[in-house]
Amino acid sequence: METIITWLIGIGMICAGIYLIWRAFYSLTKFKEEVTGRIVDLEKSVSRGRTQYYPIVEYYGGGKKIVKKVDYSSKFKKKNAIGDEVVITYNSDNPEDFAVKGKSFKSNFGWGVACLILGVIVIIGQVVTGGME
Repeated sequence: METIITWLIGIGMICAGIYLIWRAFYSLTKFKEEVTGRIVDLEKSVSRGRTQYYPIVEYYGGGKKIVKKVDYSSKFKKKNAIGDEVVITYNSDNPEDFAVKGKSFKSNFGWGVACLILGVIVIIGQVVTGGME
């Protein structure tokens, strides 16, 4: 049973890695419009005793004002100060589909590569130790 779980973890990590890398390149190809946005608020989140701050940004896209939470966080409140300007890239077909320029690609690509490598290591470990017997 432990062997099956280990295989599933390895395969799951590889799948997650592929998805995150795809998402990184998706953001490069889909988010063609670029505007300046502003951080208007910080959403505080506490989990397991750790505090994270998610910026809430305001920008204009597709002729309307959009206010949304960014998909990255920081443990440093000053890193994303209210009033700071950020460059927003968004999908012209759906202006609410956005990313902070440079953040989404780096984050998704980095985590994707890490998941892919760890997943491959887990699978190789299973093969080398005879995990399918």
